[in-house]
Amino acid sequence: MRDIKRSDGCYFVGETLTTAQAIIRFHRSGCDILVIDHTFVSENLKGQGIGAQLVMEVVNLARREKAKIQALCPFAIKMLRRNPEYADVLAPE
Repeated sequence: MRDIKRSDGCYFVGETLTTAQAIIRFHRSGCDILVIDHTFVSENLKGQGIGAQLVMEVVNLARREKAKIQALCPFAIKMLRRNPEYADVLAPE
Protein backbone atom coordinates (compact mmCIF):
# COMPACT_ATOMS: atom_id res chain seq x y z
CA MET A 1 0.00 0.00 0.00
CA ARG A 2 1.31 3.41 -0.96
CA ASP A 3 1.61 6.30 1.45
CA ILE A 4 -1.56 8.33 0.95
CA LYS A 5 -1.52 11.93 2.10
CA ARG A 6 -4.35 14.37 2.63
CA SER A 7 -4.60 17.96 1.59
CA ASP A 8 -7.57 20.30 1.50
CA GLY A 9 -10.23 18.59 -0.61
CA CYS A 10 -8.12 15.68 -1.78
CA TYR A 11 -6.05 12.61 -1.03
CA PHE A 12 -2.91 11.99 -3.04
CA VAL A 13 0.14 9.80 -3.56
CA GLY A 14 3.45 11.58 -4.04
CA GLU A 15 5.89 13.81 -2.21
CA THR A 16 3.76 16.93 -2.62
CA LEU A 17 0.38 17.80 -4.05
CA THR A 18 1.99 19.51 -7.03
CA THR A 19 3.98 16.36 -7.88
CA ALA A 20 1.21 13.88 -7.06
CA GLN A 21 1.29 10.63 -9.04
CA ALA A 22 -2.30 9.83 -8.03
CA ILE A 23 -5.08 12.00 -6.65
CA ILE A 24 -8.75 11.99 -5.75
CA ARG A 25 -10.46 15.36 -5.41
CA PHE A 26 -13.68 16.01 -3.56
CA HIS A 27 -15.64 18.92 -2.21
CA ARG A 28 -18.48 19.36 0.21
CA SER A 29 -22.05 19.97 -0.80
CA GLY A 30 -23.84 21.16 2.28
CA CYS A 31 -22.68 19.72 5.56
CA ASP A 32 -23.24 16.03 4.89
CA ILE A 33 -22.35 15.27 1.24
CA LEU A 34 -18.85 14.67 -0.14
CA VAL A 35 -18.75 15.02 -3.93
CA ILE A 36 -15.93 13.14 -5.68
CA ASP A 37 -15.27 15.06 -8.88
CA HIS A 38 -11.90 13.80 -10.11
CA THR A 39 -9.59 10.81 -9.83
CA PHE A 40 -6.21 10.46 -11.53
CA VAL A 41 -3.59 7.70 -11.40
CA SER A 42 -0.38 8.07 -13.40
CA GLU A 43 0.58 5.40 -15.90
CA ASN A 44 3.39 4.06 -13.71
CA LEU A 45 0.94 3.36 -10.85
CA LYS A 46 -1.98 1.98 -12.86
CA GLY A 47 -3.01 -1.58 -12.13
CA GLN A 48 -1.77 -1.45 -8.54
CA GLY A 49 -5.09 -0.65 -6.86
CA ILE A 50 -4.11 2.92 -6.03
CA GLY A 51 -7.36 4.36 -7.37
CA ALA A 52 -9.36 1.94 -5.22
CA GLN A 53 -7.30 2.95 -2.17
CA LEU A 54 -8.01 6.61 -2.84
CA VAL A 55 -11.75 5.92 -3.08
CA MET A 56 -11.52 3.99 0.19
CA GLU A 57 -9.95 7.02 1.88
CA VAL A 58 -12.96 9.15 0.94
CA VAL A 59 -15.31 6.35 2.06
CA ASN A 60 -13.53 6.24 5.43
CA LEU A 61 -13.78 10.03 5.73
CA ALA A 62 -17.50 9.90 4.96
CA ARG A 63 -18.01 7.24 7.61
CA ARG A 64 -16.06 9.20 10.23
CA GLU A 65 -18.06 12.33 9.48
CA LYS A 66 -21.39 10.52 9.05
CA ALA A 67 -21.59 11.93 5.52
CA LYS A 68 -22.72 10.51 2.19
CA ILE A 69 -20.81 10.40 -1.08
CA GLN A 70 -21.98 11.59 -4.47
CA ALA A 71 -19.58 10.68 -7.28
CA LEU A 72 -19.29 12.61 -10.53
CA CYS A 73 -16.02 10.98 -11.59
CA PRO A 74 -16.64 7.86 -13.74
CA PHE A 75 -13.95 5.82 -11.94
CA ALA A 76 -15.34 6.65 -8.49
CA ILE A 77 -18.89 5.87 -9.66
CA LYS A 78 -17.73 2.46 -10.87
CA MET A 79 -15.83 1.68 -7.66
CA LEU A 80 -18.65 2.77 -5.37
CA ARG A 81 -21.29 0.80 -7.28
CA ARG A 82 -19.10 -2.30 -7.62
CA ASN A 83 -18.53 -2.63 -3.87
CA PRO A 84 -21.69 -3.38 -1.88
CA GLU A 85 -19.82 -2.63 1.35
CA TYR A 86 -19.90 1.06 0.36
CA ALA A 87 -23.72 1.18 0.22
CA ASP A 88 -23.89 2.88 3.63
CA VAL A 89 -22.13 6.00 2.31
CA LEU A 90 -23.81 6.39 -1.08
CA ALA A 91 -25.98 9.47 -1.43
CA PRO A 92 -29.41 8.79 -2.92
CA GLU A 93 -29.53 9.46 -6.66
